Amino acid sequence: MFRYISAALLAALFADASVCLAQDDKFEFNISDNTPASFFSSGIATYFFKDGSVGVFQYSGDKFYYGSEKSDDLSSVTDVTLKIRESGGSEDLILVPDGSARLVKNVGDDYACLWDSVQNCLYSDTVITGIDVKNLMGKTDMEELDPGLGLKNGSVKFPIGAKIYRFSTVAPVYDFDEFDDFSSLVCSKNEDGMCRGVVSEGVIDMAALFELVQGKGALSGLMFYDAGRDDLAYLYDMKDMTVTPYSASCLEKAGEDGSAEGCSREEELGRGSITERRHKKSGIVYWVVDYKNPGMDNAIFWLNSRGEPFKAYTNPLVKKTLNMYNQTAAETIFKAAR
Repeated sequence: MFRYISAALLAALFADASVCLAQDDKFEFNISDNTPASFFSSGIATYFFKDGSVGVFQYSGDKFYYGSEKSDDLSSVTDVTLKIRESGGSEDLILVPDGSARLVKNVGDDYACLWDSVQNCLYSDTVITGIDVKNLMGKTDMEELDPGLGLKNGSVKFPIGAKIYRFSTVAPVYDFDEFDDFSSLVCSKNEDGMCRGVVSEGVIDMAALFELVQGKGALSGLMFYDAGRDDLAYLYDMKDMTVTPYSASCLEKAGEDGSAEGCSREEELGRGSITERRHKKSGIVYWVVDYKNPGMDNAIFWLNSRGEPFKAYTNPLVKKTLNMYNQTAAETIFKAAR
């Protein structure tokens, strides 16, 4: 297996919209052959700011140095570079012949999720498809340039030589049909820690397979729901093979009086789908739950030859723009934030 970049770092970077801006912002690009691979090969260090920390990306001497440190522990942004170098480098940034760069991600040994070691996670690598650069000079409105920074002062005065880089990234939908390391995955367990069977008299028990909680009252027509974060619950309709977003707190109240009217968040988030497919390499039948929500991991369910259920979480299609700064700009922002 590859040696992998820290999933926690990458998840924090690419999942949080505070470090992202609109994709249609166009910068003048002035790097030799206009590719991420050439940019990283130049050895230029770039810095990012997030949640009170300063981070660095730098490809130097065939090693990729990355990481972040709390701002309060630093006297200068160069401190973070020294600390990351002292803690060791990584070879997990792959420069691709087509000019892109690939951040190889892993979420734990044998595909275990960092947040739950008894679950499976299968994620696509993050591909840096483009890097645009813009010179920063003079007084700049930071709310307009990078609203995620949340600086106390709305503007920063940049000296000559300050630059912002915007990394265009994409994490393609994970291609489960190409997966073949099934022996490394864990099954869905019952209360006794055993693989739970979900086939009764030759019929798949979809409730057991999807491991969902039954709805209440009038919600029973939607069969199952699984509450998530941000007051978001998805109701699964096995008849129509759809998943519909609802307000979780609203559903709890609806369980008391039997009405879910007004709880739907479909207009805001759209409706997802459940699709049955056959795995190209193994021939197993599996079901993909696509929430159509970039902020929600998709899920794959299947049965092995003994009727034991498995589930894996996968990333949806995600496109982001990550703001990075050169040392001159980063030092200016660092001082303005103190």
